[in-house]
Amino acid sequence: MDKKQTHWQVNGIPIPPNPNMILPTVIESIPDLQYWSAEALQKLYIGTLEMGIGMAKEEKKQRKGAQGVQLTRFINAAPNKIKFLPADRDSLFRVFYSVILASEGLT
Repeated sequence: MDKKQTHWQVNGIPIPPNPNMILPTVIESIPDLQYWSAEALQKLYIGTLEMGIGMAKEEKKQRKGAQGVQLTRFINAAPNKIKFLPADRDSLFRVFYSVILASEGLT
């Protein structure tokens, strides 16, 4: 019996079934992000984090063991990421770039 595999896309760009890849994929697909207000950047971050939580919950149904634990860790850590999200633009950009670097294994 074949396992049903979910294929994820953000803005038409396929992403691996890893909730940590949603924000970098979205950020990299927006050409004029430097002109966004701090409030819009916060909404973007929170929205993509909520998408990541949804993805993690769906993927967790199909995965067990260490992969399931990683997804649970992501789901449980997400509220703290929102709680401690900075309010000013420069700090938000630092958060975004840190996420991109982490997604590429550069942190």
